Amino acid sequence: MIIKVKSILKRFMPLSTKWAVEQNQILMDEIVSLRKMLASLQENIDKESKKIDGSINMKLEKQNERLLDVKSYVAKTSGRTDFKIEKYQKHLHSVEDEIKSQLVKINKQEDEIKSQLVKINKQEDEIKSQLVKINKQEDEIKSQLAKINKREDEVKSQLAKINKQEDEIKSQLAKINKQEDEIKSQLAKINKREDEIKSQLVKINKQEDEIKSHTFALKKQSYKTESQITKISQNIKFIEHLKDYDYYKNLNPKEYQNELKKWYKNRTGKRLNLDNPQTFNDKINWIKLHDSTPIKTKLADKYEVREWVKEKIGEQYLIPLLGVWDSFDEIDFDALPNKFVLKCTHGCGWNIIVKDKSTLDLIDARSRMEHWLNVNFAFWNGGLQLHYKDILGRIIAEEYLENKDDNLFDYKIYCFGGTPKFIRYSTIKDNELVGTYYDLEWNRLPFTRKGINGSYLAEKPENLNELIDIAATLSYGFNLSRVDLYLLRDGSIKFGEITFTPNNGQYKWDQPEYDLILGQQLQL
Repeated sequence: MIIKVKSILKRFMPLSTKWAVEQNQILMDEIVSLRKMLASLQENIDKESKKIDGSINMKLEKQNERLLDVKSYVAKTSGRTDFKIEKYQKHLHSVEDEIKSQLVKINKQEDEIKSQLVKINKQEDEIKSQLVKINKQEDEIKSQLAKINKREDEVKSQLAKINKQEDEIKSQLAKINKQEDEIKSQLAKINKREDEIKSQLVKINKQEDEIKSHTFALKKQSYKTESQITKISQNIKFIEHLKDYDYYKNLNPKEYQNELKKWYKNRTGKRLNLDNPQTFNDKINWIKLHDSTPIKTKLADKYEVREWVKEKIGEQYLIPLLGVWDSFDEIDFDALPNKFVLKCTHGCGWNIIVKDKSTLDLIDARSRMEHWLNVNFAFWNGGLQLHYKDILGRIIAEEYLENKDDNLFDYKIYCFGGTPKFIRYSTIKDNELVGTYYDLEWNRLPFTRKGINGSYLAEKPENLNELIDIAATLSYGFNLSRVDLYLLRDGSIKFGEITFTPNNGQYKWDQPEYDLILGQQLQL
């Protein structure tokens, strides 16, 4: 019955007014059929109920007859024992229990029949509800048809307007075709003019190329002129230094102290105290005279120091070496890469940085290197950095270090007695040398060297602790040393140099009191 009702409900999808009417009629026929089935079912239920009631009454009558027979039998056999009477009574109770059980089953069946009737009534209500919805949908369909008819009239009106516009467009197209012919005529004239302009542009481009070629030649000549001026300036400075160089080289060592005081006074305008050194500069200059040991000579040698660094911290921290030579003429430049750095091993700042080998002026490079090789750096510039005195002058070539932005990060770590104290961060920012000082926690310190931008705030390096540990290892055993390390963007660290008389002992601080403050931290 339920399946049949569901089958009926599947037909409730409205497609049109006619369909809704047909479905409504079918549904009404189904409801009539369903009611007939309900009536037949009720009739069958009544018959079954009467049969069950008759069966129960017949069983009750038979049981009563048996009960009377038992009572009669008991009366006749009153002489029998009480035990048999009790047995019959139990049998009687058993029969009564069975009758009661049958009655319970009958009641349960009756409840199930009533439940089915309730479900049937509920389904009938649902069918009525569906009929209401169908009627509502039918009304909606009629409303939609009315709207469609109205829209159809509007569309017809729009079509009439479109036809009118189409006639106007055809008229406009006729005018446009006429204008198009005129435009084609104008284009022909324009194309002819364009060809003339292109011809003129070819001539202009040719003239422009000639101008660019001439400009490039002028720039090249200007670059050569500037380069020559720079070389002349460097040669002039070199010659000026040579005047003092012979004087200091031929000095009696007993005169070193007095000459160093004169040199310092001339450079800084201050008096140098070597008898009881107190300031940072005093103590650096005292170290020059009294603590220039053989180990410092070895480590100031840019070639010899490499083996020492390899033993202390590992070869991975060294800048790759490309070659070592006793003279410039021994260098095979064809075997060198396009970028490299030439260094004299026995001095400081005697370097030639080559970013493009094809532009290297070999004659000038040879002249500079030969000049440097013939000079003892200990007496150069009057500073008397005596630990350079016994270094063998050679030339080395190292790999050119660079980051993507062609800028290196230079960390100069000042160590007192083998303990790192502070760091100078150096780089080039907007074509200006930056030199900012930090403590070991990367807090900016309130001083810097005069003439150097110390206001730039650099980011704390991720491997700061590694930089500090390397400096501590390399500075162990020295009262003063400055360990210079380069940090690349890939995180690798490279050793630059270890300096025992930084800045030649002639610091000029923007906060002058720090000469004494730093000097008090340095123990000789």
